[in-house]
Amino acid sequence: MISRLSDDLLLKILSSLPTKDVVSTMLLSKRWKFLWTMVPALYFQSDFESSKDDYAKFRQHLRLGWHSTTDDITIWIKIAVARRVRKLKIHCYTDDDDIFLPSCLYTYNNLEVLKLGNSIVLDVPEDVRLPSLKTLHLLCVEFRNEESSRRILSGCPCRDCLFLIRIERETIPT
Repeated sequence: MISRLSDDLLLKILSSLPTKDVVSTMLLSKRWKFLWTMVPALYFQSDFESSKDDYAKFRQHLRLGWHSTTDDITIWIKIAVARRVRKLKIHCYTDDDDIFLPSCLYTYNNLEVLKLGNSIVLDVPEDVRLPSLKTLHLLCVEFRNEESSRRILSGCPCRDCLFLIRIERETIPT
């Protein structure tokens, strides 16, 4: 009976489930095989109660967490852009390296909400163009230089909401 529901309604239901349950629906039938890939939001939470083996297995497929790298984040941002995601929230916590975002994010026409936080360094290119961006949250991110802070703000002409908490640290060497 649930398979008779519209894709829109099924996607709304799936978006309220944990990611591991959403992905497992692909086994239900041919119709469900790729339905999970259209879910607008996937949630991953790594908790300390999970066994280390479970976390290690999951990281083989989804390399996000305390030890994420710029390469990990870049892959997922490129997937999000390819899937035409409209809302993107990235908060990275890493002691090892700063996280740099790929240039494709700064020229993504469909992005409406961008929330960035913590170990992210914004190295904004000159050709930044985010025409649909309405909400921009920058929480304790670093700007590679002063031009980057000016560019990100000027590249969002339709911005309605700006939330900025800026930390003062030395400029990152180029």
